[in-house]
Amino acid sequence: MRNCCKAILALIGLSLAELPLSFCVGQSIATHQMPPRADPYVLRFDDFSWTDPVDLRPLDNAVLIGQPIDLDQTLVSFERKVTSNSDDFVNRTILGQLLLRRAKERDHLPSYLESEKELRRALASNPGYIPAKSALAATLMAQHKFSEAHRLLLEIESEMPDRPATLAALFDCSLELGQSNLALGFLKRLQAIENSAPVLARAARLAELAGDRAGALALLDAAIESLVRTTVSSPQSLGWYRWRKGTIQFDLGEIDAALDSFHAVLAAQQHDEPALVGLANVQFAKGDLESAIATLETAAKDKAPPVVSLLGDLYAVSGQLERAEQLWLETESLMREEAKIVKVAHAREVAMFYADHNRNLREALELSELDLNQRQDGFAWDCHAWALYKNSDIENAGKAIEKAMAIVRGDPRVLLHAAAIAAASGRHDEARSYVRQLGQFNSKFSITYARDFQELQNQLSSNH
Repeated sequence: MRNCCKAILALIGLSLAELPLSFCVGQSIATHQMPPRADPYVLRFDDFSWTDPVDLRPLDNAVLIGQPIDLDQTLVSFERKVTSNSDDFVNRTILGQLLLRRAKERDHLPSYLESEKELRRALASNPGYIPAKSALAATLMAQHKFSEAHRLLLEIESEMPDRPATLAALFDCSLELGQSNLALGFLKRLQAIENSAPVLARAARLAELAGDRAGALALLDAAIESLVRTTVSSPQSLGWYRWRKGTIQFDLGEIDAALDSFHAVLAAQQHDEPALVGLANVQFAKGDLESAIATLETAAKDKAPPVVSLLGDLYAVSGQLERAEQLWLETESLMREEAKIVKVAHAREVAMFYADHNRNLREALELSELDLNQRQDGFAWDCHAWALYKNSDIENAGKAIEKAMAIVRGDPRVLLHAAAIAAASGRHDEARSYVRQLGQFNSKFSITYARDFQELQNQLSSNH
């Protein structure tokens, strides 16, 4: 039986030691914190139960574990299997996992919905099937449906306690739902089992949210050292950790160190989009606008809306407003196309784009409310506060930003929003206090907010 399962997993193209599970870090590239591309937590083979009375004969077209597969051909193969046997919940679960893989690897948004559909059908056939529950939770998390994913994961945890992958996913969901204390509890349970790189990365995230960026960097260094010592780490997974390190270094003003981190990623993966964005931020901070534009032009070739938007922001900073407006219009068009498929998953990203660029401000507010209904982390409150502020509801914006700052401490973008809201409320001393706190960070922490920050400083200076 176990060898048959190995054949199936080999066909999917996943190592027995590397079945990826979503790892969410809260912010998107709309706020210049790129989302992860390689999932740093893994499921182990023994996390799955393959004892069901299902025909799992070796597959004729299986490939060696870790070798590339033809994803499209494999999808067709499993689609045929479930078509010929509608109650085959095992193969339907694998199909759902394959569709999720296609969604992530190719940014094929309809595949998220198809994955969810197949996995729900698998659970309809066998409601207690743990692999289907795990896969459905991962698909839901990818769509930012954290509440239902959290419920499913708790069901898995009650049946199979102390599985590291489940605890890691519960940590992620809890953090996205704004339940930091609950997330800390899951982290402690994880740390009692192992202190692997993915666990260290989660500890670093909590430290960062608490304002301890030096502690976060130390934890990421430990994670990178742990990965370097192993022989199974891939350039993608190692690159994720180095990119995360670079983003924190950049915020702290450690520009040259951040540059080294991003270059280390790009040395292994020349067209790594998040690292290219990080590099462009460094070039902007160093005053090299021409190189920053060239780097972002390369990063924007895949038409990721936040990257296209950021390129427009950079053109605006350089005084090329007509080109900036063209890129913002393109961003809006791309976002509206995505929203037709996965509106909830991109609600925050779109709301921030609209609010940052003073476009469709009523819709920005509605989208921020939609995001807040899905997750209540600090950045959801920050997004809602910013949308309220741009809609001139300063009183409620102040209340929302207070909730954001109670969860997220010392984030430069949140501090900028808080300063602008305080200034709009006439609380200029409070606004200056936030600006002074911003002094501990890189003064050019954001391309998007470069002009806003300068205008705010000028306003507070004139009201001194």
